Amino acid sequence: MLLAVVAACGKRDAARSGDSTVALASSAPRVTRAAFGTLPDGGAVEQFTLTNAHGVEVRAISYGAIIASLRTLDRAGTLGDIVYGYDSLGAYVKDASYFGAVVGRFANRIAHARFTLEGRPYALAANDGPNTLHGGRRGFNKVLWHGEPFTHGDTVGVTFRYTSPDGEEGYPGTLKAAVSYGLTPSDELVIDYEATTDKLTPVNLSQHSYWNLHGNGQGTILDHQLTIDASGFTPVDSTLIPTGAVTPVAGTPFDFRTPTAIGARIGQSDTQLRYGKGYDHNWVLDRKGAPNRGCSSTPATFSMDRFMERAASRIRTAARSCSRRSTFPIRPITRRFRRRFFGPATRCARGRS
Repeated sequence: MLLAVVAACGKRDAARSGDSTVALASSAPRVTRAAFGTLPDGGAVEQFTLTNAHGVEVRAISYGAIIASLRTLDRAGTLGDIVYGYDSLGAYVKDASYFGAVVGRFANRIAHARFTLEGRPYALAANDGPNTLHGGRRGFNKVLWHGEPFTHGDTVGVTFRYTSPDGEEGYPGTLKAAVSYGLTPSDELVIDYEATTDKLTPVNLSQHSYWNLHGNGQGTILDHQLTIDASGFTPVDSTLIPTGAVTPVAGTPFDFRTPTAIGARIGQSDTQLRYGKGYDHNWVLDRKGAPNRGCSSTPATFSMDRFMERAASRIRTAARSCSRRSTFPIRPITRRFRRRFFGPATRCARGRS
């Protein structure tokens, strides 16, 4: 699990206007599309608006597959935007904070902007000190995706697709990525990721929205209550690369095993907080019914090369399995996973804000 919270981010107001709240009446779920602007290269960007029967509204644009806004009802039945973003396409083009975007091919950092796969070295763009971050200088947040709306029963959504050519930003293989945003009648935003490649390649897609349950521009996130079911976290070096150790959270500012305000300990004198300018770390989630293998008292030794070798072995096994089920003379590798960002469980949290 990756959670990035910097001490100042709750105080930063995006350039969006019109955050006043209004009450909405129930209506039929729907998805609409409209023009959102034109990129400097002439690419036309679209905006897709998803609305469910309760008036919850998600707006996503095809540039960067960005979630531009998420307006949801609080306990009083009023609507507020809980995602930071911009009003104009030009602001997103200039943005360097990945507001609302899908990041890839590889979310987070790769040390020294290089890795080795099947004995071959690959060089990436060093866009974060000596490391590569979120896919490089022109990651998936800065490309134009193709969007198509969908309706599955009472769930409305949009699927964005992008094909990353072999060698883009230094990564091997042609990668076909798809990200779907679905808004359910239970007020859940469900995000599905899918990636298919014709060569072995690292891929780690993620969504990079900045959330404020008070509403956009209303207060900070430092009083938000956070729970992470994790007994350990991975400390980082000064360039925010994990050292390979797993450190117990007990007695540290990283202990969120019980509900704790994000800002309760963010100002403490702590080397890790200083490196991350707040929380910019990975937590090792506890496994239910089994010991947490990541929290051994013996520090692990991190090696990107060994990680890639193990990943390549697993992918080759999956490729052989997929090839047996396919008539195509390629090795289709697909990774699908789902994340639910909000739903009934967080309704009370929104009501307290």
